[in-house]
Amino acid sequence: MSAGQTGADEESAQSGAWRGYGHRPAEPELPDKVYVPAHPAQRHDDDSSIEFEVRVLTDGSRVLPVFSSVERMSEALGPAQPWVLVPLRAARAVMAVAGIDSVMLDPQLVDDAWRWDAQSLHRLAEAAA
Repeated sequence: MSAGQTGADEESAQSGAWRGYGHRPAEPELPDKVYVPAHPAQRHDDDSSIEFEVRVLTDGSRVLPVFSSVERMSEALGPAQPWVLVPLRAARAVMAVAGIDSVMLDPQLVDDAWRWDAQSLHRLAEAAA
């Protein structure tokens, strides 16, 4: 026991209890890889570039929505949403370099948020050709 630490503090630390609040809340399990809304960049100089689809929140902050499954992404953004599967740490690193405020896991988007549909996918394919 260190100076200033009581027996109750030591017991709490050993049991995993969070002093005054019962048990410490479990940290959410973060996936190693995430599904990121993305599409081929529409630049003609590089056919391999991908653009992550950053969204703007009502407070003006920019975030990259990422998803733990295709199903969750489809529920939020619709079944036509193009995506890439990348390590979560890579998505965070790219967004940090780009100056994006945060990466959000499995967010719920407002009903009027822009979503891909068959027509927009067709236009994207034509632009890439």
